[in-house]
Amino acid sequence: MKTTKRVRISGLFILLMVTSLAVNGAQIVPQGINTTSPASKIQNKAKDFYQEGVKNLAKGNLEKARNSFKQSLKNNPDMVEAMLGLAEINFMQNDARSAEKYIRQALKKKPDDPYVQASWGRLLFLKKDFMGAEAAFKKAIRLKPDMARTHLALGDLYMHSLNKPQLAIESYQKAVELRPDFAGGHFALGVALAAKGLDGMAAREFGIASRQQPDNPQPYLAMAKLLADKGELEQALEYLSQAVKVDAQNIVARVNRGDLYRSLGKDKEAIEDYKAAIAVDERLAPVYVKLGMVYQNRGETKLAKSAYLKAIKLDDKQVLAYNNLAWIAAEDGKDLDRAVQWGKRAVALVPKAASVHDTLGWVYRARKDYDKAVTELNKAIELEPKGPSLYYHLGVVYFDQGKPDKAADMLDKALKLDANFAEADKARKLRDMIRSHG
Repeated sequence: MKTTKRVRISGLFILLMVTSLAVNGAQIVPQGINTTSPASKIQNKAKDFYQEGVKNLAKGNLEKARNSFKQSLKNNPDMVEAMLGLAEINFMQNDARSAEKYIRQALKKKPDDPYVQASWGRLLFLKKDFMGAEAAFKKAIRLKPDMARTHLALGDLYMHSLNKPQLAIESYQKAVELRPDFAGGHFALGVALAAKGLDGMAAREFGIASRQQPDNPQPYLAMAKLLADKGELEQALEYLSQAVKVDAQNIVARVNRGDLYRSLGKDKEAIEDYKAAIAVDERLAPVYVKLGMVYQNRGETKLAKSAYLKAIKLDDKQVLAYNNLAWIAAEDGKDLDRAVQWGKRAVALVPKAASVHDTLGWVYRARKDYDKAVTELNKAIELEPKGPSLYYHLGVVYFDQGKPDKAADMLDKALKLDANFAEADKARKLRDMIRSHG
């Protein structure tokens, strides 16, 4: 069976939980200290290096930031803020182990510092200690209730790890209450509201996020999903096009818009978007499969076959590619030895999928190996007893075998299940021809 698959617009986009590094100057140089003493000068120097590190971090100059934070610690080994700055750099470089070293040092120095607890929660989240992360985030919030990003982090934990969308909504609402201009908070709140089926409220939050960050494609992608799920495809297309407009190289936007174009029967536009996604990352095996399916539906089997072959070269578990390669070969009556191997590979990957047994049976039919074809098609029917095309295909094989009565019975079953299925006219014509000669 030629298998097509409509892939829904991808779902939740998880925001990075970035704890704030900003600290109040009074926290670094407590009131009452004589700032002219040698000790206070060292403190001031540590503070200056720290602030320099924060600026470099904001600019993305990670090595300069690292050096500044280290100089801050050299001048003041108790400078917890610098420890957290170094941990942040390691987080950004996906080095959780090094980040943990600095966060543990900070915990020893200031276990009741809200920023330390927030960073500790983030580390535990990455280590999948979700209950520990929840406790750390809650402690940070108790110590400093106005930390919007920590409320966001707690919401992310509830939403994406603990499956508690209502608690996530409450945390996100607190984050945007504290910072109404927090686009990331509005976006996350929209995602949680959408998960609860509160589409109108979710759309409002996505709208706020897109107005606050008009060059961020994520709110447009989220709005597109809301609309597509309701069947409002043209409106969804507008939002996907806006996402592409602000970020032409956004793979998710390109692929999702390509999927939507396919749903609307706009094959040329779908091909353009899939090709654009591949141009950004040519390792996208699933996108080659999508591209192949569009070509196949257009009857451009040579291009379809090329796309499928690229897909399985990149990823030998792309079952749709194997299945559709086998189907094309069976229909063309060419390359049937490889078609058997492709079909068997598809069956090995998803042995309980009726469609792949159907395809392999159709390949055996093309090879005139009718007994094996009957075996595979009966297996397909066993897995999907209400699939009219499966009975039609078995009927064709029985007819080819010279068993017209069995063929007519299968064709009757196909038409009884659905008088208007895709191959109904062919089934009816073959059945009537058999009966007229009976």
